[in-house]
Amino acid sequence: MIRAALLAGLLLFAGPALAEDWWQSVLGPYQGPVMNGGKLQQLDTEFFTDAAGNLVGRYHVEDEPPFDGELTDFRQEGPLAGSFTWHDRFGEGSVHVEFDPDRGRFTGSWGEDTPQPDLIFNGYRLRPSPGS
Repeated sequence: MIRAALLAGLLLFAGPALAEDWWQSVLGPYQGPVMNGGKLQQLDTEFFTDAAGNLVGRYHVEDEPPFDGELTDFRQEGPLAGSFTWHDRFGEGSVHVEFDPDRGRFTGSWGEDTPQPDLIFNGYRLRPSPGS
């Protein structure tokens, strides 16, 4: 009985920390395709933490001319998934990403109001994650 209560207490206490820790393992640069202007273009994305410890990102799209954007306001939506608000020269909207269990890639989609399945936003890790 005491073991069960202790285990339940530990899980309750550790649960939020475990939920927060997954995104620390996705920090770093990724490269992949993005659907932009009706065509696939190269997307360079980097996830990092801001001064307050929030998950944020930036991206670069090889368009004519190329452009940069930011990912802010992260909202966790699953064990390895979440959404950001994107901001670039075209305005802002929502992008949803989901990471593979090994954190080697993410698949996502974006849109102005809500992410659209045909507007892909994907990336493959460019270097191993810290500590791997």
